[in-house]
Amino acid sequence: MKTRIYIDVDGVLNAFHPRSKSPEEIAEASGWSSWKSKRVNGYVITWSEELVDELNALAARDDIEFVWLTTWRDEARTQISPALLLDGHNWRFLTDGGEATGALWGKPNGPWWKLEVVREDVIRDPVDNIVWIDDDLPLYPEALEWASERGVVAVAPSQFYGLTREDLDDILKVVNVVQSETAS
Repeated sequence: MKTRIYIDVDGVLNAFHPRSKSPEEIAEASGWSSWKSKRVNGYVITWSEELVDELNALAARDDIEFVWLTTWRDEARTQISPALLLDGHNWRFLTDGGEATGALWGKPNGPWWKLEVVREDVIRDPVDNIVWIDDDLPLYPEALEWASERGVVAVAPSQFYGLTREDLDDILKVVNVVQSETAS
């Protein structure tokens, strides 16, 4: 049984820490104590090294497929991955075809481009288990409804801390249950 994980960058891997928080407060809220920042393509990216290590271990599994789902598009593979030492340079990425507009790259008064491309991807290449990680999910009730109807595990991290230890533990529970069912 294979699990596909659709993953965003900003607000998931790239945490937007409130400047008023101390490193101790950030570690307590996120569950990660090791953080780095680096300028990538003109933007400051702040990430947890521990999170990247965990994602690299998960991505090395044969039953896991990661897919980039971000406005960074192919730059997630070519710039974000090497900067964070994330083994995501070979992950596929989904894109809106360059037609998205607006602050959140959504079509005005239309469906969210990420929901549309995930739906198309699942139809084109069905998979047993899906995890979708995006801090913007709560802004799109239709995406959450689709995820719920389809049995997709939707994870919406806080943009301030990105994917927390608790979020990742919840994902690992789902992924490991699927792996256990396959082994049975």
